[in-house]
Amino acid sequence: MVGSSLCRTLVGWHIVPVTRGEEIPPGDSSRPGIVLHSAWPAADPASWAPFREWSRRLRASAADRGAWFVGLGSGLEAHAAHPGLKEPYKSYALRKLELCEEFAALDRERLAWIRLHFMFGPGERPSRVIPAAIRAGLAGDEFVCGSLDRRRRWLHVDDQADYIGEFLEAPHAGTFDIGGQQSVSFRDMLTLVEHAVGRKLLLRESDKLAPDSQIFAISPERMAAVVPADAGTFGTLSKRLWEYANRDNNSSTVG
Repeated sequence: MVGSSLCRTLVGWHIVPVTRGEEIPPGDSSRPGIVLHSAWPAADPASWAPFREWSRRLRASAADRGAWFVGLGSGLEAHAAHPGLKEPYKSYALRKLELCEEFAALDRERLAWIRLHFMFGPGERPSRVIPAAIRAGLAGDEFVCGSLDRRRRWLHVDDQADYIGEFLEAPHAGTFDIGGQQSVSFRDMLTLVEHAVGRKLLLRESDKLAPDSQIFAISPERMAAVVPADAGTFGTLSKRLWEYANRDNNSSTVG
């Protein structure tokens, strides 16, 4: 999802895809460039160890070339130790932290870690909250969502990719967040979905707790400077949700 949007954002860049498990191909040593690590292993627990070792090799190779290494993390990492964070989010957050710490242990120079927050847009699974809510609204079906008052920082994936692209123009070492500038509850996001589809949702709060239900707000700790002040505000989210719900080629996602 993020990778596809980044490819559209980085049109005109010299991009060399590296398939999971493969090494960085030989290149022009006068142009060290940037290694952007956006992969993640399959859900199978056995895939984690080989993925971690491959990621370490990529990091070491980037350091040897004098290249920047930019990894994509998650806003959940700051809450990895929270007792209310349940699976599958807990393992996901802990493994992201583990990977970031291993990258830093290898070499802290030219290393950036970008924590991405909640996103929606083309390429996401139809079962995710926004496409599922759009589909339910269009069909007049009941939509069940857990913990409606949770507040998150939301962005359309193309906006998120644009900000990542701007960051890559002049990367900085350290950990940064890229997410919406406004904390928006699930309840309010679903109200914006109603505006986008032009119908009221038959909304019901689930009795089953969401994996992150006990964490009221997940807020950025160090927002990247490339994220504008109006990113992820009600106005920009409403516009993006309307586009997402109504674009002609979206039928495979929300139809």
